[in-house]
Amino acid sequence: MSMGLKKSSTKQTDASIGKSNTKRKPAGSATGFNFKSYIHKLLKEVNANRTISSAAMDIINDQCNDVYARMKTELENLPHKNPEGHILNHKDIITATRFVYPGEIAKHAVNHITRAINKHINLQQSRKNKAK
Repeated sequence: MSMGLKKSSTKQTDASIGKSNTKRKPAGSATGFNFKSYIHKLLKEVNANRTISSAAMDIINDQCNDVYARMKTELENLPHKNPEGHILNHKDIITATRFVYPGEIAKHAVNHITRAINKHINLQQSRKNKAK
């Protein structure tokens, strides 16, 4: 006795040929960098008991990508003395930061950049001294 169930067709239609079942990436992910792991590490460093929702993490990640894109644009627009192969130095990064951030925020950002550069230079010097 048949229950009226139809057998599913295993034939591929013309429209489905060549299409894969893999998931597509969201449109914005191809252009941006994923800062989520860094944001999470920073959050845990500040307060280990705090959590963040995925929606809030996406918003902060988008803000980081926006700042990154604006900094990149400003660095590309800086007038270069050596057009063949200009190497960015700390002064270029500080100048771009001053263009991107307004007023007092720029002063704090420049302060953090200077500290990070000094820390990097000291780390390089200590590695050279250990190698000798």
